Amino acid sequence: MRAANTTRLLILSGCCLGCYVQPYNPPPAQPGPSGEAQPAPAAPYDQTQPPPAEQPPPQQPYAQQQGWVGQPPPAPTSAPPPSAPIDSGPVYDTVNVRVAGSDVPSIDVFYNDLAPHGSWYSDPTYGWVFAPPSPSYVPYSNGHWAYTDYGYTWQSADPFGWATDHYGRWVWANRWVWRPDTTWGPAWVQWREGDGYVGWAPAGYTDDAVVPETSWRFVGAASLFAPDVPRFYVSANVGGYLRATVPVRRYVRNGNQTWVGGPSDDWLRRNRVQPRRETFDPGRFGRYNDQQRVAAERRAREHQHDWDARRRQDEQFRRDMQVRQQRADEARRGQAENQRRAMEQQRRTQAEQQRQQAEQQRQQAEQQRRMEQDRQRQMQEQQRQQAEQQRRMDDENRRRAADDQRRMQEQQRQQAQDQQRQAQEQQRQAEQQRRQDDDNRRRQAQDQQRQQQDQQRQAMEQQRQADRQRDEENRRRQAQEDQRRQQDQQRQQQDQQRQAQDQQRQGDQQRRQAEENRRRQAQEDQRRQQDQQRQGQDQQRQQQDQQRRQDEENRRVAEQQRRQQDHDQRNKNNDNKNNDNKNNDNKNNDNKNNDNKNNDNKNNDNKNNDNKNDERGKREKHDHH
Repeated sequence: MRAANTTRLLILSGCCLGCYVQPYNPPPAQPGPSGEAQPAPAAPYDQTQPPPAEQPPPQQPYAQQQGWVGQPPPAPTSAPPPSAPIDSGPVYDTVNVRVAGSDVPSIDVFYNDLAPHGSWYSDPTYGWVFAPPSPSYVPYSNGHWAYTDYGYTWQSADPFGWATDHYGRWVWANRWVWRPDTTWGPAWVQWREGDGYVGWAPAGYTDDAVVPETSWRFVGAASLFAPDVPRFYVSANVGGYLRATVPVRRYVRNGNQTWVGGPSDDWLRRNRVQPRRETFDPGRFGRYNDQQRVAAERRAREHQHDWDARRRQDEQFRRDMQVRQQRADEARRGQAENQRRAMEQQRRTQAEQQRQQAEQQRQQAEQQRRMEQDRQRQMQEQQRQQAEQQRRMDDENRRRAADDQRRMQEQQRQQAQDQQRQAQEQQRQAEQQRRQDDDNRRRQAQDQQRQQQDQQRQAMEQQRQADRQRDEENRRRQAQEDQRRQQDQQRQQQDQQRQAQDQQRQGDQQRRQAEENRRRQAQEDQRRQQDQQRQGQDQQRQQQDQQRRQDEENRRVAEQQRRQQDHDQRNKNNDNKNNDNKNNDNKNNDNKNNDNKNNDNKNNDNKNNDNKNDERGKREKHDHH
């Protein structure tokens, strides 16, 4: 009773700490290398004991540090979670396979080979345990599942996973630590399965071992054997998946070995999972060949003195854990007895309910039988009434049929008399019709004779008309033949006319092209003449500019001379007269020169006008052509 109360207190404390308590019974204790059963550690009674002081506080789960993001399915609250089945004990499947390689010879190999990958310390509950470097490390997360001859085999990607995931047990002591053991297994995990999803977590040693919710790994059934299965881990609402799944209590027996079995083949078929059986590589799963086993034993012997004190302390912890395990077994047996009694009570209750249901079904059957008898009596009475009514209707129908028959016989007699009178009348009418027919045949014969004569005359007339038509047809054919010859001649003439017209059009086109070429040539000549005229005008403007500059120079010289003359006139009167004469002569000469230049410009203008008139005449002549 005390153990049961302790178990309930541990479960309540686990719920308060946000952890999930293992709901299934582990397999029986495994025999050690010497053939003796190795007791599993008992439940941790004091889970508040922290790890050594040098260990940092717990952080985020290891899967989150690695960046694994699972895709959660629809929220489990959308459908009611399945109810947990009644625990009827574990299910064992028997296989007969030979495990390749050898087990680890002693735990001293673990002390020596795992030291570079973590730290060892003495836990007050479990003795010497191995702690990975990361406090948030979660076992069975970094790797994937392989389907081998031994069932679900975990292939770890951790450097120490060959030992920690196939030997010993992972236990929760405010973080995950590993308790060494020399019993090998494909994977020491507990499983939960649901509709389309499956999950696993470290198994521990007892059925009340504490597992935090965040340490459960749930994936869809289709991703169970994926090489990158961490990518599909569910990272949210893990508690909903725990409530919507049920534990898997299936184990595999191979000789004197017992392993965790995992989901059954029926579950795989229901979820359409077809795993591919992989070849077992002993080295990847913690199995030694002969050479490796000898080397491991040699390393263990070399450090045997270093681990003597640790082994002695661990042996004491083992004995204490065995005592606690025995107490836990007694508590488990008491729980099993209570469960058996509850199941017996439930069986009796179900039997009583079944008896009551059978009595209710019997009463319902009796009531239904009575109702069926009443219904049958009512149907028989209805059938009797219907038969009586049918008999009356038959009698009435027979009377009506007899009356109808008498009326029909009277009608037939009257109809026979009427038919006889009608026959006599028809005979008289037939005699009269015969005489009329004789007269008609005689008249028709005469008419046919006249018609034959008329037809003969018409045939002769048609013959004559046919002769005339043949003559007319011959003349018409001759006329048509003549007309066709005339039409052929006309077509030939038209073709000749079209050819002549085509030649004439070609000649016109050539003349137009020649005229166009001459016109383009005249335009080109006219443009050259215009360019020459512009050049002449430019030269004329240059000459006029030179003339203006010359006139300016002459005026300036004249002004200087005039000033010089005025100056000289005051000094030399006689000389002034001579100078005046000279100046007059110079002026006359200048005037003459200016007159000559003006005459030259006029001549140039006349020439330009003559050129323009010639060009205009040529253009008018071209336009005229």
